[in-house]
Amino acid sequence: MDVAEAFRKFKSRLEISDREEADAIRRREVICNELKGALEVDRDFLTGSYKRHTKTKPLKDVDIFVVMKSSERHYLQGRPDELLALVGGVLEPIYGSHRFSLGRHSVRIDFGLKVVDDVSDGVMSFDVVPAFDHDDGGYCIPYTITGEWVRTDPKVHEKLATQANEAFDGQWKPVVKMVKKWNDHNGRPIKPSFLIEVMAVALLDGPFESYPFDVRQFFSSAAETI
Repeated sequence: MDVAEAFRKFKSRLEISDREEADAIRRREVICNELKGALEVDRDFLTGSYKRHTKTKPLKDVDIFVVMKSSERHYLQGRPDELLALVGGVLEPIYGSHRFSLGRHSVRIDFGLKVVDDVSDGVMSFDVVPAFDHDDGGYCIPYTITGEWVRTDPKVHEKLATQANEAFDGQWKPVVKMVKKWNDHNGRPIKPSFLIEVMAVALLDGPFESYPFDVRQFFSSAAETI
């Protein structure tokens, strides 16, 4: 195996399998159906690196936005952790108290799957983010660190990632996933891993040349720019 072949194998090992995709769909449906039975939910959608196709294996921390109906907007007048606790209260009887935790923006559901050589048979965890439509576009989501509701729009970066991938001959996302996996295995000096995507939008300029060249180019450009 030469260097180019090794990088192609590396790329293939980071791709989400059909089995993992199916497991994500199934688990998402269960979670969202339970929430719809207890709360006034308008719609839900997958977002984050999973939706942008920059998620690496094993498949964990998959983000679900659960957008509430206008009838639930009274929660915006209270503390954001109150709604997170309510969402957690719906899911706790299903998964058990040891399987869920409250985060800054979300309720995390951990399915307790084991990882062997960076591979798992299914989705390891979901981050369920309750959200409301913002009047000026985007969404309001909880932020428990400040006790406030903050505005966000994950579709903005999703568009930027798509544009960057097209300008990079469709290889921007694979290179980003390679750097993310390097980050995982080297003490995670870049936190959160989403920052790698933000950096790559600026640092990876097309056209794509090769995986060895462009991974090296990312590190070189990052060292100079940071």
